[in-house]
Amino acid sequence: MNHCPSCGAPNDPAARFCNHCGGHIPVAAPVASFGAPPAYGGGAFAQPQGGAAPPGSIRVCPGCGVVAPVARTSCSVCNHTWGNQPLIVPARADDRYWACIVECDFECRGCGFRSPLDSLDIDGEVECRKCGLPQKFEVDQWKEVLYTAQNVADTAGPPGRRPPCETPYAMIGVDKTTVEHQLSGFVMDGQGMRSRTLRLKVAPGHPLDPQTKQPLPCELDERGNAYVQTSGERAVYTLPPDCEDVNVDIAAILADDHRIDRQPVRVAGGAGAIAINCPTCNAALPVQQLDSLVTCPYCRNPARIPSGTLFKLGAAPKSRPWWILFEDESYLRLGIDPNADDDDDDDDDDDHDHHHHGGSRLAEAQAAIARQEAMNAARQAPAAKSQAMTLAIVGGVLGLVAVSAVVFVIMARATTAGTSSSADPPTETTGKKKSAAATGDDDDKPAKAAPEKPKPKKLARADFQDLKGCTCTMEGGKKAQLAIHLDGESVGMVVGEDDGMTVKFDISYMLDVEGKTPFQLPPVKGPPFKVKGRALDLGVACAGDTFVVVATSSVVAWSAKKAEQIWSVDVGADYKGTSTPAKKGINVNCTMFAPAGGLLKVPTTVGFKSVKLDSGAVVK
Repeated sequence: MNHCPSCGAPNDPAARFCNHCGGHIPVAAPVASFGAPPAYGGGAFAQPQGGAAPPGSIRVCPGCGVVAPVARTSCSVCNHTWGNQPLIVPARADDRYWACIVECDFECRGCGFRSPLDSLDIDGEVECRKCGLPQKFEVDQWKEVLYTAQNVADTAGPPGRRPPCETPYAMIGVDKTTVEHQLSGFVMDGQGMRSRTLRLKVAPGHPLDPQTKQPLPCELDERGNAYVQTSGERAVYTLPPDCEDVNVDIAAILADDHRIDRQPVRVAGGAGAIAINCPTCNAALPVQQLDSLVTCPYCRNPARIPSGTLFKLGAAPKSRPWWILFEDESYLRLGIDPNADDDDDDDDDDDHDHHHHGGSRLAEAQAAIARQEAMNAARQAPAAKSQAMTLAIVGGVLGLVAVSAVVFVIMARATTAGTSSSADPPTETTGKKKSAAATGDDDDKPAKAAPEKPKPKKLARADFQDLKGCTCTMEGGKKAQLAIHLDGESVGMVVGEDDGMTVKFDISYMLDVEGKTPFQLPPVKGPPFKVKGRALDLGVACAGDTFVVVATSSVVAWSAKKAEQIWSVDVGADYKGTSTPAKKGINVNCTMFAPAGGLLKVPTTVGFKSVKLDSGAVVK
């Protein structure tokens, strides 16, 4: 029975116009067909008491589908109790494996609240679900956390899909359920400074039917769409554009925002109260429960409420689990560092084929190494050719100089002989002109002054960006803030210039104390003004009028009143920070230390080092 979107009257299912008011009745979009569910190996999913799990199978919680550790009888994610009867899910026939994104969020730049992300949002902009502030989002953050998600799902401890390799996640599935990976700090490059605050909590597992709590069968087509059949309906999910840019091994994502079989609702209203309307008949949709899936009561068209809109309707800003299906082996299993990949690889076809045809990442890595060696050889060939040409030119010039010298000597001798036999008396050069002739000076032309060196550009406070975490309180309750500026060509280098060995950056620092004039820190050993690499860890502390900065192996103190350095000491070991190298630019991470008893304890790679705040002496 079709209901008229205008008057709501019932009509024949084949009717295109209402028999009561004559209004148009839209045709519902067809739902994509499904193939046969993938082979799961047969057998009951519930494990018989005392029975062994089939090879490659995984124990999951019957309530939410995340891994069920063998040492636990209840789930740490949903608190469901399974006792001795967890759900056993055999391995997929295609060897793909699931990761449950239990929680995912980022820190808002406006309110500081951690706002959830319930899907793979890679369009470069996110919106805080607490204050509603839209803001730029560094998409490259996804790469690092998704590597962790894949590593956990691929190499977690028993029972797992395959015997694990050397893995730090061996206790996942034994007595632990989830792994959390949180990014921190800032990335700085030619585009400015961008924060890295993405957090992800992941667990192995398998998605379950919401009603029957049985494992969901999931099929994929050649376009990367995922087809899922639940007990209530059919669902079709698609991957976001350019998904392979953040992880080439993602085969499917099960998240409401990625569904394509339900159209998103129409949103009416502005920054205040909003209303949602049916995308087909534009009728108002009553939202009795804050669920993302709704059905129009007039035209019966199924629709979905995007997660951002759902929270504007009053839903609590809390992370909702979503699922990622991975294919191929993880970097951890293969023993490959993903940060060693070629950043300038433009061979998009290789990544596309690998994603759809299950190519080996080991072969991909070997190909990348071969490309890098070819590029190095190509760079060296012109250099060798240029060196040979330079030697040839130098040899030619030297030969020309030698020939000219011989000719000059012969001509000089001939001139001397002609002068001595001439009848004209020699002209005597005396006085000032003689001195000028002897020295080559010319009184008529002023001497050229040496060119002045260009003065470095004076940076204003507005040129510096505050470092989050580099803030402490000085005497009188005044806030002290360390700010940073990534120098560019004005200081004689290109930001992020690669010298063939590592990346080098020039950095300027400024100390801004509340109520005082900000002053730029002079170029001293710490914090480092010449930085090699793509990560920089800093630590700060305040004690009275003293502001202390920790970087590399140096601890340096400044006086806020005098705007000058007080002392500097090398503690003999590098400061142990938490930043991870950025793929592009530099990741700057800052931490505040709290001095105690006149001492500052600095964590280093060889343990803690204690420094006296009044003198900078290192206490053993």
